[in-house]
Amino acid sequence: MPSFVVEWSMAFYLVVKGKLTPFQFDYLDDSTPIRLERTIVHGENLKGKNKLAQEGLQNEVFAIEIMSTKLVTLSPAAKVKDAKKLMEEHQIHHIPLLIDKLLTGMISLKDISEESLRLDQEIRLDKVMSKMVLCASESTPLRHVAQVFLKENINSLPVVDSDFVLTGIITHRDLIRWLLENQKFQK
Repeated sequence: MPSFVVEWSMAFYLVVKGKLTPFQFDYLDDSTPIRLERTIVHGENLKGKNKLAQEGLQNEVFAIEIMSTKLVTLSPAAKVKDAKKLMEEHQIHHIPLLIDKLLTGMISLKDISEESLRLDQEIRLDKVMSKMVLCASESTPLRHVAQVFLKENINSLPVVDSDFVLTGIITHRDLIRWLLENQKFQK
């Protein structure tokens, strides 16, 4: 795995016309850089003065640990009826849209209104999709994902790896599932 530094504040990206740009939220509370290969997810054992840093990271939960990896994707050229059918079949509300394996947009259930379905089910997704998509890196701390969900009033974040390839998605349901599985509702 290549060694690179991921800034806490640069753990988010904005996708516009298939191009990922680092995006920073001023309200996120950390500015400490971490090395992805040194996180508990990637299991490197640190020695000496970096041991304290590792202990802090071991308490952190990252996007890669809770994201859904069974992705349902479509092309922006697909039809609205195709997206609606997949959402019903898989009981999901968000579908990443890819061109040549690159994230180019997102379609959600709220993007597909019942009116558009009645009027014309043959509408292409690129006519109704969200063209500006916020996504997270695999090393985004879960607490930052939760803060962004709350402050930005969103329900999903596509997740990309260090090569900016879509590897998963985190929805509010993934967050709730993680809270329940880890008994975070108990004192």
